Amino acid sequence: MQVIEADPDEAFIEQIIRDLTRSALNDVAIAPEASDVSNQSCVASGDLEAIRRKSVYRDGVVPIRLADEGYEGFNKFIP
Repeated sequence: MQVIEADPDEAFIEQIIRDLTRSALNDVAIAPEASDVSNQSCVASGDLEAIRRKSVYRDGVVPIRLADEGYEGFNKFIP
């Protein structure tokens, strides 16, 4: 999901989905094209610091509001 959410190229996403119908998940995940996108979309250390500052645990959920931090969007997958 991290790879699919991180790359807006519909052709790439369709290829990943096709690959998943033909190959094991692990094989698709470690393929160079998927690894490249995954590595590019990883959360940077500065982003992690913003998450730590803004995170509040409530009733089994950790809501994070980052709008005032200047983020327009954020990848919810944190490796």
